[in-house]
Amino acid sequence: MPEPVWNARDQASRQAFMSLLAPLVMASRCRDFDDPASARVLLSTWMRALSDVGPELLAEGIDRLLPSVTWMPKPGEVRAACCDVVDARRRKALQQAAALRDGCDCSEGWRYRDDGRVERCQCWLRTRELVEAAGQPLTRPALPAASEEVA
Repeated sequence: MPEPVWNARDQASRQAFMSLLAPLVMASRCRDFDDPASARVLLSTWMRALSDVGPELLAEGIDRLLPSVTWMPKPGEVRAACCDVVDARRRKALQQAAALRDGCDCSEGWRYRDDGRVERCQCWLRTRELVEAAGQPLTRPALPAASEEVA
């Protein structure tokens, strides 16, 4: 398991996390954070739920939610928005990689060297760099509970 990005016991980490979360709190007019004791518990919970999401990705996920927010999203909804950001980055990287491979005469990312041995082609190496730079996929939240009972 990767090292958590956020630490609820660290004041600087809490302040940085809250500064990212503040636009959602304000846009949704969430009153849950008004009471300092409740706010500490909620903030700690949010930080644990999103411990593997870095600040840049979290900010981008929140920015994705802001235009349509009508209530305070749950951590799983913010995680889903962050997953969408990573997925979009990876799709873009794969499109760029496909353009690199189109002009290449290698065989599935391998090419022959002058001495007859094979090595990874530059198009394959660049593809890997692009996809890795786009970020690893995040674990998506579980499916939401059914909203209606089925008889």
